[in-house]
Amino acid sequence: MFVHIHKTVTKTIGLSDDAYQRLAAIKRDDESFSDLVRRLTGAHALRRLAGTMSSEVADHYRKSIERGRRKATKERGKRIRGMLDR
Repeated sequence: MFVHIHKTVTKTIGLSDDAYQRLAAIKRDDESFSDLVRRLTGAHALRRLAGTMSSEVADHYRKSIERGRRKATKERGKRIRGMLDR
């Protein structure tokens, strides 16, 4: 005999009013907010976004990400040097 036990853990998250309204606007009538989050974060969710951003906006994000990575690498190097100098 096979018994499936489904354990549900409830978590409370805080959303600003505008974030809630955005989610509520795209939530389908037959889905819960948990279902909505699963749908938006599923394996193929990012593929649906392909081509929706202008090249100018994409370049802005790409440059911002590159700056963040360079900064993180520099800070990580400083921490490592600090540990080695002890």
